[in-house]
Amino acid sequence: LKSGPMRRLAELNRQVQVVDRGMDDLFMGGAITAGAAAFAAPLIAGTAAAIRFESAMADVKRVTDLEPRVFRRLESDVLRLSLRIPMAATELAKLVEAAGQSKLYKTRQEMLRFAQDSGTMATA
Repeated sequence: LKSGPMRRLAELNRQVQVVDRGMDDLFMGGAITAGAAAFAAPLIAGTAAAIRFESAMADVKRVTDLEPRVFRRLESDVLRLSLRIPMAATELAKLVEAAGQSKLYKTRQEMLRFAQDSGTMATA
């Protein structure tokens, strides 16, 4: 069985494949209609961003020893933090990964605080 983040990543990959097949169906003689492209672009961009975030959080999971429940909470915390700090959630996840990798920050709160402080300084 795959862990929660890996299961979500597999599901997102499956969704990207569905969208990709749908995009293939939209091609007409090698040209895509402008309306179809305008419709599909935000879906593709959103899916790609979600995949990048899940991948970054999988990296966090590899370097930390957090319980699954605590890890899910950290994931939500990183997304909420990205609304307060003008930095992508993926970049904040990389900061959390660095905190976890250092082994200086062991708890969810410590890693999140490191990401918040670093992110705030980086955007100041």
